[in-house]
Amino acid sequence: MFGPRVIPGVIPGLSLSKIIGGISKTLGVMNQIIPLYKEAKPIFNNARNAINIIKEISNTTTNRVITKKEENLQEVKQTINKITTNLNKSNEKGPTFFQ
Repeated sequence: MFGPRVIPGVIPGLSLSKIIGGISKTLGVMNQIIPLYKEAKPIFNNARNAINIIKEISNTTTNRVITKKEENLQEVKQTINKITTNLNKSNEKGPTFFQ
């Protein structure tokens, strides 16, 4: 009379105490897993960020842009040198006030 009761139409051998025991075990495992997950989550996020940074550093298009800028800079320096040499040559003759 006071033994485990079975609800008609439910699997035989399944009782309320077994269900509560299963839920209790599941909650115990979850209480252990959730803190581990919360501690490990930043590690995985940082690993993803590190991989993205490494990809950006190894990207060849950025190297091409830098070399192109350096080439343009050298061309500008050469043009400035030509202009200054031409100005120095014209100043060697002396200033012309009236022509």
